[in-house]
Amino acid sequence: MHIVTAYSAAIFVASTLAALFNTLLIYLYYRCPLKYIKGYKYFFLLTAVQDLLASICIHLTAPRIAAQNSYLVYVATGPIYTEPYADYIMLIFFLMMSSSIIILTNSFAYRYVQLCLPKFSYIYDSWRWITAMIAANLFIFLNFLFIIAGTTVPNDTFKKQVYDEDLFELGSFTKKSFVGLSMKYSINGITIPVLADCVVIMSLISILGVFFAISIQRKLQQASLSERTRRLQQQLFQMLLLQVGP
Repeated sequence: MHIVTAYSAAIFVASTLAALFNTLLIYLYYRCPLKYIKGYKYFFLLTAVQDLLASICIHLTAPRIAAQNSYLVYVATGPIYTEPYADYIMLIFFLMMSSSIIILTNSFAYRYVQLCLPKFSYIYDSWRWITAMIAANLFIFLNFLFIIAGTTVPNDTFKKQVYDEDLFELGSFTKKSFVGLSMKYSINGITIPVLADCVVIMSLISILGVFFAISIQRKLQQASLSERTRRLQQQLFQMLLLQVGP
């Protein structure tokens, strides 16, 4: 039985508003297409769809974080909280969060090329380059999928440890689904290289994102740009920074 708490109620309201807002953005995308810098519209749409899916996952499971005795887990406390459905939904949620990093980095890269390296902007009109970029992004996405599925799904021993401690007074905790990491049961000879790979990829993506952002900001401060171009680019840059916030 699902028990409504203040936490789950707050999550319900926030995720519902987020889902409605992103649905509105997708509607506006089709009703009011971008007149300038048309290539960016695809990143805008991907971000809205990714945020919508993440909001739906949060709405359905209301994941609650818990950390104790060398493990960290996300427990499903929403309307869908039992295995295996809650497991799948929370894994999709983590995958959406990981994909948001990929989408934002690509958005910054696109703005960086268009503004700082305009002579290379042809790569976004070449199917050969587009195919190569899709393949690279798909590789990173599948890498995240393998990392999430291979390290966060608990085994029976891990489940028993968490269920025995009954962290929350939510009633029938042993029936609630969860995903997470345990230093005792999740770390082994297979998962260590996987987690190390995750750290390397996340670090590289973060460094690239910071580099692109700093380069774009410096370019916008130069006097060589026209007032109209600078204003448009600043608006796009501010929207990118706003997307980074959540």
